[in-house]
Amino acid sequence: MANQDLRTRFPAAELKFDDEQLRIIERFGRRKSFADGEVLVEAGARAPNFYVVRSGEVNSVEFSDGNPNIVWKASAGELLGEVGFLSGRASNLSRIAKGDVEACEILPENFRRIIDEESQLGGVILAGLIARTQIMGDLNMTPLRLVGSRFSIDTFRIRDFFTKNRMSFTWIDIESDADVDQLLRSLQIKQEDT
Repeated sequence: MANQDLRTRFPAAELKFDDEQLRIIERFGRRKSFADGEVLVEAGARAPNFYVVRSGEVNSVEFSDGNPNIVWKASAGELLGEVGFLSGRASNLSRIAKGDVEACEILPENFRRIIDEESQLGGVILAGLIARTQIMGDLNMTPLRLVGSRFSIDTFRIRDFFTKNRMSFTWIDIESDADVDQLLRSLQIKQEDT
């Protein structure tokens, strides 16, 4: 799905800050520079830092099909991060500098302070992070995928484990997913082996 389509469908996810909001945020972070192609956040990194782009552009990239797919392009004033960063969960996406980038780096504990101490700004931030979680779920862009039958006790146990441990995952039901045959062929797995 194109960047603009996501911005239209999930406007709260954009999280672009005005000058006053940026001044507040910068009190809790530090400036950092990145060269073209440098990774700010690696997919799978646990409890990564948040970033607010000051100049340049950063691509949020997912690799669920084995290829890099740009999900979101963030420009000056935009926040890079997911709600899971606050609880130490792993990043679902990589954030990669496109050209030279200047950003404000914020540690998760300092980001929690922004939310606690700056309640109005904190409300805007939390709404945006929740909208981003909705995007990931709606588009099945979670790094962990469970392929199995709704009638399988093993599938149920794994789904239950992931849920109890608050792990983001996408469940692909082999009985109802229209694309499951293509997925299984690409993974070289037979349906009876799931």
